[in-house]
Amino acid sequence: MNQENTTPIFDVIEQLKALINSLTKEFKIKLAKPLVRYKDLTKKLINLEEESKQLKTKLQTLTEEMGTDIATYFKMLATQNLPTHNSLLEKAQSYFKEHEKWTHNSQEIYKEFTALYKELTQQLETLGIPIPTTPLVPTTPNKNIEKSDYLVVMSSQPYQAIREAVYKNKFDKTDGSPWPTANLNKESIRGYAQLLPIKKDYVTIIPPNEVEILSKRMWEQREELSDLDADAMDALTSIWLNQAHTPQDLATADVNNLLKMRNIKPKVSGDGYEGGYRENQKLEILNAISRIQNLWLDIAEVDVYEEQTKNRRKLVKKAFQSRAFIITDRMGKRRPDGYNIDVESFVFMPGKIFAHFLFGPGRQTALLSAKAIQYDPYRQKWEKRLTRYLSWQWRCDAKNINQPRKFRVTTLIDAVGEAVNERYPNKTKDRLEKALDTLLGDQVIVGWQYENWNETIMETQRNWLITHWQNSNVIIIPPEIVKEQYKQFELIDSKPVSNVPVSLLLINNLGEKIKNRRKELKLSQKEAAQQINISQPYLSLLEGDKFPVENLSAETRSRLQKWLGFTNNLL
Repeated sequence: MNQENTTPIFDVIEQLKALINSLTKEFKIKLAKPLVRYKDLTKKLINLEEESKQLKTKLQTLTEEMGTDIATYFKMLATQNLPTHNSLLEKAQSYFKEHEKWTHNSQEIYKEFTALYKELTQQLETLGIPIPTTPLVPTTPNKNIEKSDYLVVMSSQPYQAIREAVYKNKFDKTDGSPWPTANLNKESIRGYAQLLPIKKDYVTIIPPNEVEILSKRMWEQREELSDLDADAMDALTSIWLNQAHTPQDLATADVNNLLKMRNIKPKVSGDGYEGGYRENQKLEILNAISRIQNLWLDIAEVDVYEEQTKNRRKLVKKAFQSRAFIITDRMGKRRPDGYNIDVESFVFMPGKIFAHFLFGPGRQTALLSAKAIQYDPYRQKWEKRLTRYLSWQWRCDAKNINQPRKFRVTTLIDAVGEAVNERYPNKTKDRLEKALDTLLGDQVIVGWQYENWNETIMETQRNWLITHWQNSNVIIIPPEIVKEQYKQFELIDSKPVSNVPVSLLLINNLGEKIKNRRKELKLSQKEAAQQINISQPYLSLLEGDKFPVENLSAETRSRLQKWLGFTNNLL
């Protein structure tokens, strides 16, 4: 996968089409050469779509001849001592080569479409013509996207529900089923997810003794579910969006590229050159893919959009039963035993329910910072989960994206899957603030601070963390690239939130001034707090710009002014 391009080809083509349709006859004459290129590329795209249909037919024919899917057939070769040199195997290898060539051609055409779109927009800017945007796809001119700082992933309620169930490991026992089950009932969705072996898709009745064996295997996988599995889901969604042209298309994922997306460093050879990835690193991601492959979704009711007319959609309720992702083929090197292979890449597609939200009128995608996948799933669990949660929330409230968003402390902690430490609540507070500061440093967010702190409670009540902190709000500002991405969704008549503190923009740089003054005096936070006559935790908040300047009491302002050496009322 080419990670330099995270906007799906479908998006670029739609944007280019809208751009060309908006041109007057006069400007179409002036831009004759690029328009001829557009027609040629469109013909190539039609040929690609035809090749895609042919590949799909070949795969279907091959599956019928094998009596099963290709992956299962290769397992049969290994377990039933079938001849390894036969016509079916040759056909399968031929199919792999054709699909690989088709994928390469798709990526090349994508580059050509992208280059043409950039060329046209530059010429239009030179001519002074306003550039329209298509309502189907949020666009962003921010160059960070081209540098792989963000991924385009799904943002639908079913996807968020199953992703959360996976990384929080909500799968449990349920009456009448031997399989691990997670309840997915949310505001606009009703259903459940199960870890269900692929064999259930092909065999209606499984003998009880085999059910017991398969069930045991699924419960073992349940114990292994983690943030790594959610990362794999986001990575697969992003890869598929980059390669697919239609909801029925397949995509190819490379194991090394998946590890690269996670920012895993390959081993270095003895001469200092970069080597390959370790087998345990590859196995870790392949095991996560295997668990995802076993995810079965049974959605009794979910809100989806259906197109009624050209520019109108209707919200309806639908039911779905499908896999989360379907893996059709695996490619790699044959092991010395002559039967098994070391998987290097695989072919996949999203299940029916996810495909519905990735194309057409029901399309729902969001920008996700690549940091969400790169954060360590164990040491940086808070950062990873908050990044995912904020990405989803920003997309859900895209129409208000330019207004600072307030989150209750308990909501953020719940998004991480944690609870306030009742005995040592300060530990929870410190961990949340550390996570938010990390997101700030990594530019996942561009600002955060508490809203409407009650200074009297903080200074006088010993249990203020329990009574006040966890019920307070945190204001978090998304980066400009996210705002730009969702700009088209912004409400025209939206008004600024009046109760958002002005100091959210960190005017006066109070925290920096306090910290610099303290270092100048060579004082610890505790010593400086004693001089100002406030508590050390309170000073820590002030230094970190986590306390709105306008919420300071007159008395505290006066003491700070004097301690900082200000002669004028700068606070």
